[in-house]
Amino acid sequence: MKAGLQRIKSAHITVNGHLIASSNQGILALIGIEEVDTEDDADSMAKRILQTMLWPEANETQGEWKRNVQEIKGEILCIPHFILHCQPENIATRTPPDMARLIRAQYQYRRFLKQLRDIYEPQRVRDDVFEAMMAGPLSKIAPSGISYESTDSVVTIKIVTKPQGIPALG
Repeated sequence: MKAGLQRIKSAHITVNGHLIASSNQGILALIGIEEVDTEDDADSMAKRILQTMLWPEANETQGEWKRNVQEIKGEILCIPHFILHCQPENIATRTPPDMARLIRAQYQYRRFLKQLRDIYEPQRVRDDVFEAMMAGPLSKIAPSGISYESTDSVVTIKIVTKPQGIPALG
């Protein structure tokens, strides 16, 4: 299981021109599910996302990130993002998804959402339509991103504070 996180001011998702989900300040989480992912991976990923420090102290506008989404009473907009685990050759040939794998992935995604809602305030966890063509703008706070990967319930982290092609601020 992989998760790409982006700290946001706001975001919304539309499918076929219809608003499906929106979020105010918080986290946009792109969630990638693999066939080998377990319920333990979903549980540990949910906990890790909720514990991620992405905001400075309340009286600071910049500085060390010391607060998580729960501490700022932020929202989490989750989007199933299969491309996180796709192989380039499958994308290029537009190979249709295996329905059995898709059903298992959908189950794991729902398990992940349930875990987030059980730990945090359910009304602050938003999600969109599983396996739909989505579009939507987001208002990012900073050019930074965090990705997590969970294998055998062990979560690893990668932080990108200066993505390629984006100049550093300041």
